[in-house]
Amino acid sequence: MSDPNGYWAVLRQRFYRHRLWWVLGGTIAAAWSIFIWFFPGPQAFSNDPAILGRWQSQYQYLDSAGVVKLEGITELFENRTYSYVGKLSHTVMGKEEPFTAVYRLHGSGEWSGDNKVVLTKLTHLLAPLSVARSGDVEVSGAELKQMTGRTLSLADGVPMGLSERYEVVSLQDDRMVWRTQDLKGQPLIIEMLRTPMRSIGD
Repeated sequence: MSDPNGYWAVLRQRFYRHRLWWVLGGTIAAAWSIFIWFFPGPQAFSNDPAILGRWQSQYQYLDSAGVVKLEGITELFENRTYSYVGKLSHTVMGKEEPFTAVYRLHGSGEWSGDNKVVLTKLTHLLAPLSVARSGDVEVSGAELKQMTGRTLSLADGVPMGLSERYEVVSLQDDRMVWRTQDLKGQPLIIEMLRTPMRSIGD
């Protein structure tokens, strides 16, 4: 493939300098435990109708390499299924500049809950790499596949069927707050606002 402007050479140099595949692989390994939607336990819930509808959330947490940020919209349906559309970004510090990998998320599954606890189970997930950035260099997931012959997806590292309880801290008409734990076992607060939107922007 011709490269008259040295474009691919710059990308290869920059991203391999930041150990691209190690970083992206670390994103997959580190981020799944917060994003996973888990299998409901034996408790029986009436599925509080106040929880139904579309909820927008944006939150972040620290992992061993940097910062993971999630932004998206969860829609909880009356038939005990849900959908999630959003994005996850993982930023780590390189030797020279921060490196960020962004994944687009499209998930669906089952949910059960009331005004005290919400439990969910992921049954389908698409999470391709959207873009990777380092300083003024940006490359899309499609370009990285062309450069390396590999396709990365967050879904590759997300085991399904694990179990987790989300405590409902607050439930109001237009606002809901969940509490769980981050990768270090520290409390993580997820604030969700009711929204008419079905998806988020880039």
